[in-house]
Order: sequence, then C-alpha cells, then structure tokens
Amino acid sequence: MRRIVLAMCFAGLLAGCEAPKTGMMDMSPPKPGPEVAKLNRFVGTWAGTAEIVKPSREEMMKMMPKGTPMPPQQMQGGGTYSWMPGGLVLKMDGWHEMAPGQRMTMVEYMGWDPREHEYWSGYIGDTGERGRSEIKMDGNTMHVEAKGCDAKGNHVSGKGTMTWVDDNTINWTWTECGAMGEMQMKGTSRRVGATPPAQSMQPMNQMAPSAAPSGNAPQEVQVSPG
Repeated sequence: MRRIVLAMCFAGLLAGCEAPKTGMMDMSPPKPGPEVAKLNRFVGTWAGTAEIVKPSREEMMKMMPKGTPMPPQQMQGGGTYSWMPGGLVLKMDGWHEMAPGQRMTMVEYMGWDPREHEYWSGYIGDTGERGRSEIKMDGNTMHVEAKGCDAKGNHVSGKGTMTWVDDNTINWTWTECGAMGEMQMKGTSRRVGATPPAQSMQPMNQMAPSAAPSGNAPQEVQVSPG
C-alpha cells in the first residue's frame, strides 16, 4: 500500500501539480484531547474471569474430535496497558488462559478516531488471530463491534458491551460468530492494583479532559477486558 501511494505521489509530481488552495497541510502531530483523556479510566492493574454461556460443554464436545478432553467453561486473563509516545494511543500486552498450560498472548492498541468520532482498537494474537473494533460510549457502557480472522484465516465477527459497575469493576458480555458457530461469553474485571485518576463514577461521555496524557513518557498500567 505504501508503494502504491508513493507511486501516485511521484506520478503527480512528474505530471505537474497545482499549488494547494488552502496552503500546506499541517504535519505536526496532534495533541491528546478530551476524548483521549476518557481512556485514563482504565489506568491500573486488573484481573478478569470469564464464563462461556453458549455453547454448553456438551454441545462443544459434539464439535470436537473423539477423545478430546472436556473443554473448560471458564477462563481468566490479564494484561498491561501503556501510553505510546505522544499520549494518543494505548498499547496492551495481554493474555488469557482457557486451561492450565493453555495461555495465549496478544497485543492490542486503542485510541480515538477524530474523523469518525469513535474509539477504535486493533489486536493480534500469538497464533495469528487478528481484528479491529469500533467502540462507542453511552454513559458508563462501551458498545464494541469487531471483525477479524482466527488463527486459520476464518472470518470472525463479534459484538458486546463493557459496563462500569463502579470505579474498580467492569462487567462485560461478548457474542462471537466464527468457524464453530456462535459463542456467547460473560465476565467481570476487577481492579487489583493502582487506582485511576480521580474521575469517580462520572459517565465516560461526560468526563473532564483534565487527565489527558501529555508528553512522551509512557505510563505503565495493567488492564484486562475480561
């Protein structure tokens, strides 16, 4: 993609370009705004557990080869968020574990899209699973819709919610459709370490921008979406 863009630019230069009507584009990096500041509510150390609601263990066994051990219905996870230089994007190094010895790791990025007026996140797992999410906030609830691929390249889509019960507790639900059909999960994440900036339970779409990150020093934090 980058080569295509560069080729188009060079072709334009060779053919002759009109002078910009509105002056040169401002190439200075943007500064964190009030929408980015709302992500500070996630700052801290979290631990999460989750439960597979659908399919049942019996239904899952029917989808698996004979001799496969009974799959667990519960899992746990965690992760570490840190601000990238510039304070515009959060990076998470996370993990989740279906059963002892079955830990998977992933990297996720989260930020604000000023053109679309919504939050976004992108992730990739150590098995190659990957995807992108669009996130909208409604008071203390985040509505998430995602599309991506599993480790074998099959298309996967999902949607769910994350609701702040209080400053240290998040309940979440998730419905995913992929190669094995529909899977429904629910879980809870609790803060077990550092506390967030003093924002109280003020809804996320009304939070003040005073906690906006600034500068280039990364802030090490931990969070688990469930």
